[in-house]
Amino acid sequence: MINKISLIFLVVILLLLLVIDNTEYFINNNIKWKGYRLGDIVKYYDSPDNYINSIKNKYPGSIGDLYLKLNPTQKTNLKLLYRLIDDKSKHIKKENLPNDTDFILHLRIGDSIKDYNNGKFVYNYRILNNTSYATKIENIKKNIKHMKNKNVILVYGNHQPDNIESTKINKLYLKNVKQILRNNNIIFTELNSKNPDTDFLYMCNSKYFGQSGGGYSKLIADYVKHKGNRVINFIL
Repeated sequence: MINKISLIFLVVILLLLLVIDNTEYFINNNIKWKGYRLGDIVKYYDSPDNYINSIKNKYPGSIGDLYLKLNPTQKTNLKLLYRLIDDKSKHIKKENLPNDTDFILHLRIGDSIKDYNNGKFVYNYRILNNTSYATKIENIKKNIKHMKNKNVILVYGNHQPDNIESTKINKLYLKNVKQILRNNNIIFTELNSKNPDTDFLYMCNSKYFGQSGGGYSKLIADYVKHKGNRVINFIL
C-alpha cells in the first residue's frame, strides 16, 4: 500500500512533468506546421512547381496557400499579401489583437540559435549580409529603452518541434531574454499560438514592433511600416 508521503511525492513528480511538458509544447509550433516558411513562400515564389504544390497540399487554407493560388505571376506581390492580411485581420476580435501600448517583440528561435558555449549563444547568420536570424541577447539589452513603459509581448515559435536539442537551447535562450526584461522592470507576457499564421497576423497589427531576423519578420515589419506604425530593428 502506498503511504501518504509516497503519494504526495508521486503527485509532485507528476505535476513537475506536466509543467515541463507544457513548457516545451508552448515553445514549439504544432508539428503540422513543420516546414511552413511564409517568408520564403512570398520571397521565393519562383521556386520549382513541386515546392509550390507541396505548400498547397500540406497547408491548405493557409496564408501561404492563398497567396500562391491568387498570384499567377510567379513574382513577389506584396500588394496581394497586404490585402490578405487586411481581409483576415477584419475577422479577428479586437481583444485578440495588440493594443496601442503593447510592444510586440518577435523572437525567432528554432534553428536560428545553434548552440550555447562558454556562457554565450551561438547564432546562425545570413551569408549575404552577415546578420543573425535570431535576436541577439546583447541587442535586446541595447534596445531596452524602446520597451520602457510598454507592455511587452514576446512572440515566438520553434518550427522544429521534433528536435529535442533545439527545444532545449530555445528554452535557455528565452529564459535569458525574460531575465533581462525582469532586471529592467519591464512587464511582459508571452504568446505562441503554435500556428505561424495566427502569430503573423497578430504581429502585423502591432503599433510597436521589434523586428527579428529572416524573411518572416521582415514581412511583418514592412507591413507595420506600411500601416504607419513603428518598427525597431533588433538585428542591427
